[in-house]
Amino acid sequence: MRLALRIAAVGVRLPASTHHTNRLGTVIHTAYGHLFEPAGTRSHPPTVRRGGVLVLSDKYSTPTAADAERTSDMASAAVADVLSAASTAAPHIRSIIHAQCTLDQQILGSACMRIGYDHFRHASTAITVGQLGTAGIPAVLRLAAMDTAQGGLACISASDKWLAPFFRRVPGLVTHADAAAACLVASSDLISAPIAEIESVVASSQPPDHDLWTAPAERQLASVRALAERCITRLLQENPDVDRASLCLAGDDYETGLNSWLAQVTGIGGECLDGPLPGVHLSSPSPLAGLRTAVAAAVRMGRPVRAVIWTASPAGHAGALLVRCAPDAIATPTGWTSRHPFPPTIHGGVRHTRPQQGARHE
Repeated sequence: MRLALRIAAVGVRLPASTHHTNRLGTVIHTAYGHLFEPAGTRSHPPTVRRGGVLVLSDKYSTPTAADAERTSDMASAAVADVLSAASTAAPHIRSIIHAQCTLDQQILGSACMRIGYDHFRHASTAITVGQLGTAGIPAVLRLAAMDTAQGGLACISASDKWLAPFFRRVPGLVTHADAAAACLVASSDLISAPIAEIESVVASSQPPDHDLWTAPAERQLASVRALAERCITRLLQENPDVDRASLCLAGDDYETGLNSWLAQVTGIGGECLDGPLPGVHLSSPSPLAGLRTAVAAAVRMGRPVRAVIWTASPAGHAGALLVRCAPDAIATPTGWTSRHPFPPTIHGGVRHTRPQQGARHE
């Protein structure tokens, strides 16, 4: 699907890394109790007994949010980071679209509503997209393109915090980080000097042919590899004019690096771009982290860079993005922003978005 979705700024927040000897996520005894009631029997790992909070593991290290920091806190902070470098953008936000894999530890919490309350009370739409594993961003980008087709900006965010009884680490497959990210996007020339442009997106949802909770890591990794390859191949087929020899590649970090193998089988000949923590998966924010890395590559090389960014979840969801990154972005503490002021002020005839009656919140 062709998009031409412009990116004004992107940022990624990672908490400090912590050592763990538990494969399960952070233990918050007040969270997720409902999962062990009759209605939640199909919503938690069946391999973890009621009340189970410990599955021993060799020591490993990964970014871990503070016990009291919720996913909605993390998402709002990531948005604040982006806005600190793009303060004139806030009045133009008309859509808030959030992606997540995990649930807020306060089960009644809503990240998209929290972001709206903290930053964009004038926005007309606030949506949270879940149930797509860690691969929600491709779907979110499609929604943002539709929402901004008639003008205005969209704020995209993603955050995850891994809590017991869900697995933070599956040895041989993945180690998840608590993470958050955000970006500001538009389909129009409201962003006159984008740091990047999403040229095309593909997304896929194919349930695995094995049990997610009991299948060996090798089998799950093979499934992830096949999903990513299929999405990248389809993306390139839909964009036959792309010079594969110069394309860069970025994607999710699984414990067995996939980028080099994917580049080889899909004919991508450019640089394989490493994430900030090789071997650590940045959860739902991972594609935005890949975007940040691709922009950094363009700045480092001093020329526009085209890249493919892929994401694939063991749950069967996957996607790939074709992006073109500009070399003149300005570094911020958490990412990149446009060198030129954006969006233009009201003088240029651009209208502010206003609250609308019947605003939709989900």
